[in-house]
Amino acid sequence: MPLIFTMKTRRYIILGIILILSSTNSLFAQSTGLYLNSSDFDSARTSFVKKEKLKYKFQVDNPFNGSYVKVVLGDSTFRFNKDSIFGYRDENKINYRFYHTKTYQILNPTEEILLYCITTNVDPKSNHFEFTYFFSINASASISPLTKFNLKRAFPNDSNFHELIDIYFNNDLDLLSYDSYYNKYKINRLYQLAKK
Repeated sequence: MPLIFTMKTRRYIILGIILILSSTNSLFAQSTGLYLNSSDFDSARTSFVKKEKLKYKFQVDNPFNGSYVKVVLGDSTFRFNKDSIFGYRDENKINYRFYHTKTYQILNPTEEILLYCITTNVDPKSNHFEFTYFFSINASASISPLTKFNLKRAFPNDSNFHELIDIYFNNDLDLLSYDSYYNKYKINRLYQLAKK
């Protein structure tokens, strides 16, 4: 079952994400634009970026046709099916990935095991949000719910990593732990240790 958090827990996670984003290296400091494929994402290369003195509009979530991304660059308009491109970076330098008709926020773009979040407004009147977390073993791999079981299944032959998961994470919620000394999520630090 995917991880779902309340608003209070989310505040702490958002604070951690802000710290992570402010401390990540300049590799992902490029401007708003599209990642056409996972290789573009891995090398932080965006396409269809804003150019000086040209009209620019970037529309990802169109309420009438949510399966397309629209970019207006000068006098030209480009439409991309979300299934045909990897994702995008927004004006706040936050990275997103498209996968099976959903848009996932990438929490740790510079790490090997990528962590993702989907935010759902379950009660618009009270602004109650739920946050569901996912992972992929790299930028080109499939996305799965973030659970200890799924992590072990994603690395079936890595018994050292399995043992470290069991030792350091009591439950699925712990998988979002951040290692401030190494400036990365603990799951990635443990994965590095398991490979040694």
